[in-house]
Formats: sequence, C-alpha cells, structure tokens
Amino acid sequence: MTLSAVLGAVAVTAVATFVIMVGLAGGWRGEPRPAGRGAGQPWPRTPQQAAFTLRWRATWVTEVIRVALLVIIGLTPAGVAFMQLLAPSGSWLPVAAALMIMAAVLAAAGLPGRPWCRQARSLIPGLYPRGADGRERMRVVAVTWLQYALAMMLIAYCLQAGPAGFAATVIVAVPVAAVAGLRQPRFRRLPPSPQLTAVMETLKFPPTRRSPVAVVGWRADDAPANAVAVDGMLRHPMIVVAPPLLELLDGRQLRGIVAHELAHVLHHDTWLRLARVILVSEASLATAIALGAYDPAQDLIGLPDRLGAQTVPFLVAVWYLTSRLLMCINLRAARAEERAADARTVLLTGDPAGCADGISQLAAMLGNPEHWTLGQRLLLATHPTPAARLQRLADRAFAGLPGVRPG
Repeated sequence: MTLSAVLGAVAVTAVATFVIMVGLAGGWRGEPRPAGRGAGQPWPRTPQQAAFTLRWRATWVTEVIRVALLVIIGLTPAGVAFMQLLAPSGSWLPVAAALMIMAAVLAAAGLPGRPWCRQARSLIPGLYPRGADGRERMRVVAVTWLQYALAMMLIAYCLQAGPAGFAATVIVAVPVAAVAGLRQPRFRRLPPSPQLTAVMETLKFPPTRRSPVAVVGWRADDAPANAVAVDGMLRHPMIVVAPPLLELLDGRQLRGIVAHELAHVLHHDTWLRLARVILVSEASLATAIALGAYDPAQDLIGLPDRLGAQTVPFLVAVWYLTSRLLMCINLRAARAEERAADARTVLLTGDPAGCADGISQLAAMLGNPEHWTLGQRLLLATHPTPAARLQRLADRAFAGLPGVRPG
C-alpha cells in the first residue's frame, strides 16, 4: 500500500471521528435564527459594538491575505520555483531558513489589521489588560521566534528522513504538542479568588474528584475581558474571570457567568474541544502529505517526485486550507456546547432571570452583534447570538430544561 493511500485512510478516519464528535455535541442540529435587525437602528451604536466591528475587520482581512499568500506560494508553479530559489540544494539548513521566511511572510499578513485592533482597544481601554513593558514584549517575541526556529529546523531535518519518516514524525508531534500545551503556565499560579469562591459556594453542583476553583486573571493579553473555563495539567479545573467583570457585573450577573463556565467544566468541554482540534490537525496534516506524495497532484503544479524542500509550501497550503474548513464545522459544535452550558447554568443557579441578565450584560460589554453574518459564523462565532441565547433560556427555564447533558 502506498504512502498516499495510508495517509488518505488516516485522514478519512480522523474526519469521520471528528464529524461524529461534532454530532455528539449537537453541532448538526438546526440552530435557532433570531429575528433580523430592526429598521432604523444603525450599526454600530455603542463603542463596544464599534470595537467588535474593528476586530472583525482585522480578522477577515488577515484571513483573506493569508489564504491568498498560501494559494500563490503553495498551489502554483510559481510557488515551487520560489522555494527552489530559496533552497536550491535541498539540504536541511537552507530549507529551515526558507521555512522561517515563509513563517515571517504569513505572520506579516496580520500587520494590515493591527491599526484596527489598536483602534478597537482605544475605544474600550478598560476592558483590556494593561500593556506589558517593552522588555517583556521583546522577551515574548524572542521566545516565540526561537520556538518557531526550532520547529522549522526539526521539520526540515525530518524531510531528509524520507516521506514515511516525515509523515510519522509530524503526525505524532501534534498530540505531543497538544499535551505540552495542557500545562497552562499562564493560569497555574493564579490563587483562588475569595469573592469568586463565595459565588461558587452558592451554586448547586455534585462533588467531583477535581473540584474547580475560580480565579481572577486575563485569558490573553490582546483579548477583551471575558470569563473562560480552563483545564489541563492542573490540580483543579479553573474558572478564570477577567478583573473588569468583577467591577462591571452585579452579584446576580456574576453568579450567572461563573455558573456558565462551571457548566463547561462539568460537561468536560475543554477536553472535548482539545480532542476535536487534534483530529482537525491530524486530518489536515494527513491530507496534505497524502496529496504531496500523490503523482497527479505533483504533476499538476510541478512538484518534485518526492517530499522535499520544494513540497513544503504545498503541504502548508493544503494543511491550512483543510484545517480552516474543518474548524468552520468545529464552530457548530462550539455553539451547541454553549447552548448546553446555558441550559445547565439555570439548573446550577436556580435563577433564570439572573443568568439571562449576566449573559445580556456581558454580550453588551463585548459588543456582540444582534446576528452573525455568514463570514462571522464561519470564522469566529463560538457562541450563539445573545438574542438566541436569551430566547432559549426563556423557553426552557420553566419547562424542565430538556436535553441538558449530565455532569
């Protein structure tokens, strides 16, 4: 059996498993369609909504530029010639340097959106963490590019081991990297918050072997304030709440938000999302390497007869495009998990009105739109729209909450 056939079978198996997991999460069920935007109500109407619009503009512009670069460099004969110009000998060190150049080009795709991101931050500065000093930013950039360099050198070196060795190394590296990310260094040293611990004690949930703790912290340096459920190689799952939420939400609203994240912990959503991301990565990598070793694909754009330096742009392009397509599907599962967490939130609090109020207030703070556009649903809509969430809570609050998953 050829390498392409083996990897094709791996890709099909991973995609089938992924599709089943999306279905188990409820991602294939019909999603509620909220009423359209009212006439005579211009968008955006608040600084938060304007900030969201700017962040979305930066996201889709970056995505369009990145996809265009990958198609030109990876899926055209000109891209093959460009790689041959960068690394004509095919030895692993020039290949690693060429890969770093590619990584820099793809990273530069995000530069046009940076002014919009800065403008969004200036509109709602209180919802962002204070910027790190210049020395800290330089340290983060240096560590990031060192990691990129080591990864590119490893990929280039593995290319010399032959197609089978390269495929095995890359596919095994995905779950290993995912496990390494479970250490959660950003959150593991955060102490429990007395205020949030008091809120947790008011919620009704069964005891678990690893009792969740609530902490105050930021999920990322470049993202607005939010709450998130975190799990991994931690002694306890964590519910991380950004500092501004403690000031801007009242007691009932904060209780609803904490209960929602607790529902994610009880549903093991962090682990399910990680499993789906691993399946997406495995399917994408297997598809890319299988096509790279497939003779008709090689002949179509002038690839060499074996995996090597000139094949790398093609592999990267197919991997990225395939993973983006599957991640669009993954967002359906994410929205279904949010609906299930909303339903469980009412059971945990016994206060449907407080849950709805918390969701509504947080959505207003983040400037979430009244309905998602098609592009937003495909690229960033991890949650249903606020209107759909509130309507669902109203429909199920007093009807026994059918369909809530057990803990």
